[in-house]
Amino acid sequence: MGVGNFDLFLTMIRNRKSMKLNRDMIGFSIKDTVGPVTKEEAELYAKATNDDNPLYKEDESLTPPMFIARLVHPMMLNIMVNKDLKLNILRMVHGQQSVSWKGGLKTGDMLDVTLEIESITDTSAGEFLELSFEAKVKEELVASAKIGLMVRGKASGAKKKKTPPEEKIPVFTVEIPTTADQALRYCEASGDHNFIHKNNFLAKLSGLPRTILHGMCGLAMATNGLAKELVDGDIRKLEHIEVRFSHPSIPGEPLTLVGYEKTDDGVPFELLNKKGKPVLKNGLIRLKN
Repeated sequence: MGVGNFDLFLTMIRNRKSMKLNRDMIGFSIKDTVGPVTKEEAELYAKATNDDNPLYKEDESLTPPMFIARLVHPMMLNIMVNKDLKLNILRMVHGQQSVSWKGGLKTGDMLDVTLEIESITDTSAGEFLELSFEAKVKEELVASAKIGLMVRGKASGAKKKKTPPEEKIPVFTVEIPTTADQALRYCEASGDHNFIHKNNFLAKLSGLPRTILHGMCGLAMATNGLAKELVDGDIRKLEHIEVRFSHPSIPGEPLTLVGYEKTDDGVPFELLNKKGKPVLKNGLIRLKN
């Protein structure tokens, strides 16, 4: 089931002129059984996201909240390179992400996982491809995710009127340092070896200033910070998180997590880069009762 850089390169060449996703692929799914989840994998992911939560020593079965990314990524690659989908990788960006935790992923788990193309819709920026992911242990759902991929192109949906952003007053801020090798460490821990995170030359060819940090790495570190701030680090109390990816961040530059007043839906938050631009926006985290 493995997909390598050569497969992605072939897909990029094959679909470089593709302007429309194949909507007959809606409902298409892939399934796999993975595991067992190892303590070494969980520790590698924790180290790659600067996660030093002491709970991992108290309960060695716990995995980092966003460890689910390690399971989702290889399956998402299989969807992306599917010839029938006609996905133009050169025009694709990871736009949105949500994760919901039930029991959470534990070391030793054998997981039945499913990734499905849930919808393809028109937007003012292009086509929005939404994927849904589920992980089960013995038919019991332990975690799920929604992945939103934006394929930029000719606008075909109705444009939304821009409204002034609602002024929000920060309730807390958390400074999150990153290291120069953060992206490389996250590549190894997550399996996401996209060249924009590893090679400056190729990243610049993609229009970036240099290699950038994975959006999912930023989300993992934001989740860690939110857990420390809201539930004293007890990640077992996390229920749901959702964000939009907005601006890139550079490995080695600090990030700032900003939390706002709790609403009926949860606690809103943003993650800002060194320039004060949101790396993650429209963030919302919800805790278990």
